[in-house]
Formats: sequence, structure tokens, C-alpha cells
Amino acid sequence: MIDNEKQLNLVFYDTESHGYIRVHKDTFFQFNLNGSEFSKCSYYSKGYFYLEEDCDATKFEKIVKDKGYSINYTNKYVNCFYFDNNKFQPNMEIK
Repeated sequence: MIDNEKQLNLVFYDTESHGYIRVHKDTFFQFNLNGSEFSKCSYYSKGYFYLEEDCDATKFEKIVKDKGYSINYTNKYVNCFYFDNNKFQPNMEIK
């Protein structure tokens, strides 16, 4: 979600072995991205891109910041020790 002050509000998911930033598809496409810029470590599910922290998230952050946006993260921890598209689901959040 983007607010009027060029601030991007994103969720960072920590799976205990990996981390991902969640980017809504409308926000993702607003930056003229199509997904081919990112590795196979990231994925798309139910209207969101999940960008892996070590390479793709930092690439996305650079693109966003180069366009004058700041990023505000909300951290969420999920009960999952190893990332697997079939196992990691955003509804696994624990507070």
C-alpha cells in the first residue's frame, strides 16, 4: 500500500529460516515491474508477490528508494522452519 507521502507500507514475514516482503500486485506493477527481474526464490500468491529477503527484497527496495519512496515495515513471524510454497501461507501468522 502506498500513501500520499511516497511511503510504502509493507509486511516482512520471518519464517525462522527465510524472510520475505509482501508486495501487493498493484503496488508491484506501479513500479513498472513484471516479475522477470526477480529470482525463483520469490513467488506470487493470491494477489501478492513475496520477495525473498537476501536478493529480491533488496532489489525491490533499491528500485523503490531510487524513485523517492521510503518503506515502513510491519514484521510478522510465522510458525514455519523451512520455506516451502506448499507450507508457508500468510494465514500462518502468529502474534
